Amino acid sequence: MTGILIANKNLNILRYALGSTIIVALAMGLNWPIGYLVPVLSLSFLASGKPAPDIKSGLMFVLIITFSAFFGLLLAKLFLPFPGIHILMLCLILFYIFYTNHPLFHPLLKTFILVSVLLIPNMALYSKDMAFVLAVSLSTYAGLTILLIWFIFLLFPAHIAPESNTVASTNLPGPTKLQRFNSAITSTLVILPVLLLFYFYNLTSSLLVLIFISMLSMQPGFAKDFKGGKALVIGNLLGGLAAILAYEVFTIVPEFFYFILVVLLVGLVFGKQVFSGKPMAALWGMGYSTFLLVICSTTAMGTTEADAKVWTRVLQIMIAVIYIVTAFGLIERFKKEKKSEEA
Repeated sequence: MTGILIANKNLNILRYALGSTIIVALAMGLNWPIGYLVPVLSLSFLASGKPAPDIKSGLMFVLIITFSAFFGLLLAKLFLPFPGIHILMLCLILFYIFYTNHPLFHPLLKTFILVSVLLIPNMALYSKDMAFVLAVSLSTYAGLTILLIWFIFLLFPAHIAPESNTVASTNLPGPTKLQRFNSAITSTLVILPVLLLFYFYNLTSSLLVLIFISMLSMQPGFAKDFKGGKALVIGNLLGGLAAILAYEVFTIVPEFFYFILVVLLVGLVFGKQVFSGKPMAALWGMGYSTFLLVICSTTAMGTTEADAKVWTRVLQIMIAVIYIVTAFGLIERFKKEKKSEEA
């Protein structure tokens, strides 16, 4: 039994590190527009330790992302000239995304949808043509993500865990409707100020902040108090520092093959912690997402621009993390104080 668990763990680490590296190599080697989103969003499949989605789930994933991407374009076309209605519509959509617990709408799919409905209308403020390109790219990347995940799981098949390890997880009760309602309200309130800021100040140059806040808002449990939020900051800071170090090493030997080897090495180091079973394992996964987001989005540029951008993007991500931690932490503290007063 122990030997099987160790073998599964090693296979999961190898699939996580090599799989993400293969996707990075394709996205960067073929120079896909905003291709850095593909390896980041693929990590949810690779980190789950579960088999790849079946054909039906994969096709539904692509169709829903495609619909949400072009729905974002429709929102921009119909409501962008009317700020009040546009913001109200987005708030209702965000609330529903956070509230629903339909099995089809798993966290990765919700993240893709959030990115679509938040980024595309904001991009349309700057350029409608670029917003259309972004919508097409997101729907295309959804399909590429599924195809690449199927390919990686073909190379590294997932083994079903022993039954004794899965019983406890299947018996865990899900959140009640009231808990989902409160969580959805909280997450919507956290995103709303950022949404208003981007809308009224047209901060298209800092869309990475909006992307990362969208990703983190799907996991408010990390920042349910300031102690947990501290760990979230440390995890993402670790990923940012790893990206800075990897970039500095990469500038010494600016070869694509060397860059891929560095990504693989970091993936193995972080992957070992992701599948360690420790309480902070998920934060290592978030840190690796930060690493890929920074290193892929910066190395796609020219050397001169990337040198400054790598630091800027780490700073942007840390601003997003600190905002999420502070916002969720203050709301939770307010709730606790209110409960104590009522008691």
